[in-house]
Amino acid sequence: MNANSTIDPCNFVIFGTTGNLSAIKLLPAFYHLEAANRLPQDFYVTAFARREWGLDEWCKFVETELTKKLGDKLDREIFAKFIKRMAYVRGELHDLQSYKNLKQELEQPRAGKRANIIFYLSIKPEASSALFLLRWKKYHSCFTLPL
Repeated sequence: MNANSTIDPCNFVIFGTTGNLSAIKLLPAFYHLEAANRLPQDFYVTAFARREWGLDEWCKFVETELTKKLGDKLDREIFAKFIKRMAYVRGELHDLQSYKNLKQELEQPRAGKRANIIFYLSIKPEASSALFLLRWKKYHSCFTLPL
C-alpha cells in the first residue's frame, strides 16, 4: 500500500467460504494482493461456513487450496503473513446463534479499533434467496455494532 494512504480497518466476511468460488477465486486473489503488498495492514478475512472446523482446520484448508492453485509459487513467508488475517466462524444461515457467534467474532477489536465490514455471499443462489433475506431482516439487530 502507498505509505500516504490511510485505510480504515476492514473485515471481509465470506459466507460459504469453503465452496468453489472462495477456493478458486477469492482466496487466491487475496493471497496475490498480500504477495504484492496491496492489502491494507488492518485487512482481515472472516470465514463463515457449515463445516465443524476451528481456525486450525480452516487455515489448513486455505493452505491446501492455495497449493492446488499455485503449486510451487506459494511463498511460505507470504502465506504465514496472509494466514494471520484469518478467522473462522462455524454457522448455518438459518441459525440465530450462528449470527450471534459471527457478531461476537466481529466485535473483537483488531488493531485497536473496530473494522468496517464487508459481507460477501459465496453461497448457492437458492441459499441466498428469501431464506437468507428473511433471516437477515429478522436478525439484523445481531449486526448493530456500537461505534
